[in-house]
Amino acid sequence: MNTNSRTRNSAVNLIVNISYQVFIILITFLSRRVFISSLGVGYLGISGLFDSIFSILSLTELGIGGAITYTMYKYIVEDNKKMLSALTTYYKKLYNRIALIVAIAGLAVLPFLKYVINLDERIPYIKVYYVLILANTVLSYLFVYKTTIVNADQRGYRLKIATSAIEVTKIVVQIIALKLFQSYLIYQLIWIAFTLGGNFLRSYLASKWYPFINEKVELTDEEKDSIWNNIKSMFAYKIGGVVMQHTDNILISVLVNTKMVGLYSNYYMLFRKLDLTADLMFSSITASVGNLNVTASKEKKYSMFKLFMMIAFMFFAVCAIELYFCR
Repeated sequence: MNTNSRTRNSAVNLIVNISYQVFIILITFLSRRVFISSLGVGYLGISGLFDSIFSILSLTELGIGGAITYTMYKYIVEDNKKMLSALTTYYKKLYNRIALIVAIAGLAVLPFLKYVINLDERIPYIKVYYVLILANTVLSYLFVYKTTIVNADQRGYRLKIATSAIEVTKIVVQIIALKLFQSYLIYQLIWIAFTLGGNFLRSYLASKWYPFINEKVELTDEEKDSIWNNIKSMFAYKIGGVVMQHTDNILISVLVNTKMVGLYSNYYMLFRKLDLTADLMFSSITASVGNLNVTASKEKKYSMFKLFMMIAFMFFAVCAIELYFCR
């Protein structure tokens, strides 16, 4: 992939991701308002609490996705379809195991929910809601492996464009359902249905664009060891992120009140969306950096590193100033 192509794909990824994120932020604020008026802060609190629990359970992913994506860069440059197919096959096996582990771990947590949920008014069927969200999380692991090559090949914007309508439609349907039925169960069932539909579409498109990934090719033990060396590095980073971002809700629920999780999540959502915007900015160029790492000289790599660090500094400086004046 030449420099112009790399730059163009990065720019397209960035524009599509940021545009999509801005629109989702606006519609999410509307959805949150309808959710609270229809169901109350208690339901918002348990949603935030369950999200934190499943984020911690996601540690079983170990950073495998990032390690596989990193490994793919070299073979995309070389157009080595056999290795790309082998990586996808191995990724599928790993994620099937992770889905099983998350399901078992999630069910194991079920008897202990009463110790972390702290509400003055009882919410009926709370364990049913927990299991539904768990099922939604587990099912997602069964589809994601095929889309890795799309992102590694800097074509993630194609998936975003193809599936953004599903995400927006989901939120709109959930808003309508909340207004009509004021039912958290229906809200969750709609979420699961659209999540499955979106995952299936992404998987189908990845298979259509890269048909060779459906071939079953096995990696050698040496190649697997190389991947696991990268996974170890990614896991250390992943632990830090989960501990920093997803333990607050559990502590607030246990020590204060689960309703406070809902109130806190309203403020946290603003910070999370800014953080997600930053993630989208840099994930848009991740594949370019991976490609650059394979093809460029050390001097070029270091030059681009300094450029990205400057961009990151400017972005977070602007965000910090805006948040300060929003007090």
